[in-house]
Amino acid sequence: MKTLLKNGLIINGKNEKAFVGNVIIEDDRIVEINQDKIDEFAGKIIDCSNLVIAPGFIDAHSHNDWNALAKDRVDYAIPLVGQGITTVITGNCGYSTTGYDKDGKYIDLIGSDTFDLDKDNAYPDFKMWLDALDNHTPLNVASFVGHGSVRASINGLVNQEMTKEDYQKMMDLFENALANGAVGVSVGLMYRPGIFVEKDELMDIGRLCKKYDKIMAFHNRANSAVSMGYKKLLGRPHLLRALDEIYDIGMETKCKIENSHLIFVGKKSWKCVDEALAILHKLNDNGIQTGFDMYSYPLGASSITVILPKWYQALPIEKRNKFFTRIRLSILTFITKKLLGFDFDDIQIAYVDNGKEYISKNIAEIAKEKKQSKLKTYLEICNQNNFEGRIYLYKYYNDEIIDRLAKDDLAMFMTDAWYQKEGIQNPAVYNSFARFLRLAKEGHFNSLEDTIYKMSYKTAKHFNIQERGTLEVGNYADISIFSLDEIKENPKGDDFPTGMKYVFINGKKVFDNQVFDKELLANSGRSIRVK
Repeated sequence: MKTLLKNGLIINGKNEKAFVGNVIIEDDRIVEINQDKIDEFAGKIIDCSNLVIAPGFIDAHSHNDWNALAKDRVDYAIPLVGQGITTVITGNCGYSTTGYDKDGKYIDLIGSDTFDLDKDNAYPDFKMWLDALDNHTPLNVASFVGHGSVRASINGLVNQEMTKEDYQKMMDLFENALANGAVGVSVGLMYRPGIFVEKDELMDIGRLCKKYDKIMAFHNRANSAVSMGYKKLLGRPHLLRALDEIYDIGMETKCKIENSHLIFVGKKSWKCVDEALAILHKLNDNGIQTGFDMYSYPLGASSITVILPKWYQALPIEKRNKFFTRIRLSILTFITKKLLGFDFDDIQIAYVDNGKEYISKNIAEIAKEKKQSKLKTYLEICNQNNFEGRIYLYKYYNDEIIDRLAKDDLAMFMTDAWYQKEGIQNPAVYNSFARFLRLAKEGHFNSLEDTIYKMSYKTAKHFNIQERGTLEVGNYADISIFSLDEIKENPKGDDFPTGMKYVFINGKKVFDNQVFDKELLANSGRSIRVK
């Protein structure tokens, strides 16, 4: 059965000029694209007059591998599909739901402080996980193997040197994943256990990625001018030091580089934009394929421990509560806030198990209610929840910086968001790509064609995803159709955007004018093996 998408404005994803025409799909493929007038057609016709026909959008940085095989996986996919996303790049920030040691002593710790492994539906072997996903998941899924997940399964989350045997086992697991279709290896250098890892280990990972021509993705050691991840608070801004480290690894190992969520947390960090981009462009200009991903909102989700220094996180609970430890932390926190232009009113509780009355409030508000210091309040909430929970951090950057980054040649677009059944939603999970489109329509970015390129083919090309990301004959029929006049994000951020009309995943129409075909969507996605 063929389907004709008739008389739409075709933006093919390759940053080429849009044109009015028709797209014909059959089964899971695009079989024809033309500009002919079609009066008769033996098949289903969708009139796309006054609508944009674009490639299905690719979320360049997602964590939806953690629910891709869950029984309620459709619930997690629906917000993404509703904004036109058909493919997700997962396993980011050092966290993947596969690739780890099946006999590891610390499997319970995989996911660190943010994610929980579904042990009843677990696939430690990367190839077996991809096999299980194929035609049994809503979205198309490609994935990194997460350094943090693999290391944690073998060595836990603590600052403990690995034995030579365990280190080799970890490297062998990375190699197995890379040989069996992983996008690359991701590291999370602000999260346990990545926060404790030295540069030599990262160099070894980079060399392995180079061997397989795969990408090494970095959640940097710092995303701000000042970070408690570094001992010296003054001098070169910490986020630039973190990028210097990535530059060194790229130049030494020659592996492809992905800078995850390029952000500038705190007002004092915003002056670093030019130099940060210069470092990444210098790496790319030196022949090291380099990219960065970004979201359209000036906030993002993280674990509740993300602002705590690594020396504090490495301490056992009883030592964290000692008087001089608290004094040291208090002094460092005060200095950091001043140097950063960031405070506890920029930390919003998204979800905690204990203290649900705090959800949606920021730390400063809670401290005022409790009539105590902000730091004490923050640490109390952390301790009450065994240092587990979700927060949203604000002042990641501002609208002017979003415009600047979105115009850059190395940029790709993403959500870094996942649907939450408890707590408050990150607005990006429903609206990030719709907001990008609305901003492009209003003239903030280079052009609509360039914007769609950065959410489709640019991303597919960077991650070496074949036969997706463009509207071309022979490609998979991942297609998003929207009204340019109507497209805009939901102002509250917790519901669907307006303007998205139809979404096809592998030729299946899973979304039709705000109506989801949930039964079809449950198994419409394919696993993507990157060669």
